[in-house]
Amino acid sequence: MIQNGTRPAKHLHYVRKFEHFGGLDVPDFNLDLGVSHPDQDADGAPTACVGYTVSDIFTDIFGTYFSPDFSYAAARYLAGDGPGTDGTSFHAGMQAAVGVGGLLSSQATIQASAKGELFVSDWNNWSSDEKRIALTRVQNGIRNVLGLGDAFDSIRSAAYQSGIAISVGTPWFKEWDFEKNPVLPTPVLDGNYSSWHDYAVKGQKTINGVPYLKAKIWVGLKGDNGFVYLSREAINAAMKVPGSGALTFDKSAIRWVSLCGILVQRFPNLLPYLPKLLSS
Repeated sequence: MIQNGTRPAKHLHYVRKFEHFGGLDVPDFNLDLGVSHPDQDADGAPTACVGYTVSDIFTDIFGTYFSPDFSYAAARYLAGDGPGTDGTSFHAGMQAAVGVGGLLSSQATIQASAKGELFVSDWNNWSSDEKRIALTRVQNGIRNVLGLGDAFDSIRSAAYQSGIAISVGTPWFKEWDFEKNPVLPTPVLDGNYSSWHDYAVKGQKTINGVPYLKAKIWVGLKGDNGFVYLSREAINAAMKVPGSGALTFDKSAIRWVSLCGILVQRFPNLLPYLPKLLSS
């Protein structure tokens, strides 16, 4: 069962947009390396979807498994949420990858499966050595992939051209029962969006002649081996809900410029960490 793990984003219009042609003809592709099939419920972290999305994109980039618990704590820290089990901002999650980086799972000394989500969500419970190591694997910046073309074309074009999965935050609609059918229907926009989820679009799959976005949603092997499929109509409808968004990492960004932008939005949460950021 998908629990509420993120919230509507604010200020995404300030994020640099990905420059691409929304109508690009995209063949089927898959960016997921198959390194892991995370199940956040089984791990004891049912509202930590932001950490799973960010760490899994790191996993694809570096080819080895990253800690979702560290990424979740970093996102909560940057968002100013503090310790908690109520999810966090998917926007802050991607920003945290720029600000504090990512930590290999093998280098993490604490896990939600052993300590619980509340414990690992506390930034103070992560050691200075872990935070120092994480700074060796930072991203340069992030981009908003929406803007040209409809949401479906924008998301698949950005993922295909950049070779990096897309972090997508939307409501998780009551119609999206992935255990019955991994092909999710077009949701009803009735204003009742009690549950939000952050997931990673990893590619495109054509089913019966129709292209779908292939999304990993942190449910182990449920759905289609951990994936669901979103039609043009489904994702375009989801993106009409205020606060929904789609972000990716920007390889071409200048990190110190990105950090300045994050400081403006996340001040004072990032300020105590600034000396480490600037020396990394």
